[in-house]
Amino acid sequence: MKVPETLKLPKDLKVRILNYWENRSKKNFEATYQIELPYLKYLHTKEWYEKFFQDATLFSKVKIKKITQCDENICTVGLLLNPKFSPETNIFLYDKWIKVDNLWYHKYVDSALPMGH
Repeated sequence: MKVPETLKLPKDLKVRILNYWENRSKKNFEATYQIELPYLKYLHTKEWYEKFFQDATLFSKVKIKKITQCDENICTVGLLLNPKFSPETNIFLYDKWIKVDNLWYHKYVDSALPMGH
């Protein structure tokens, strides 16, 4: 995973994003589950979480392309992802991170219903 030097992200957030996506690419759900927002862990068991992400696309490359919002408690970054099954394909998505008790947590959308950011 790459983070361009021109993008000014808090160092602790950069480390969490790198850790999260590295573990996602290995299907290490034990590690990624711990980085998800506490309320999502309250709503969903680790077993549910593993089933939810079991068939998710794995990525060979993840690059932070832009920051759309970032303050001391909430950051949304734009990621460019390359799937392992098709490394030349680019997928762009927004990744939201929220700071709780001085730790950054990942927010995933767990509903099939459209939700605002």
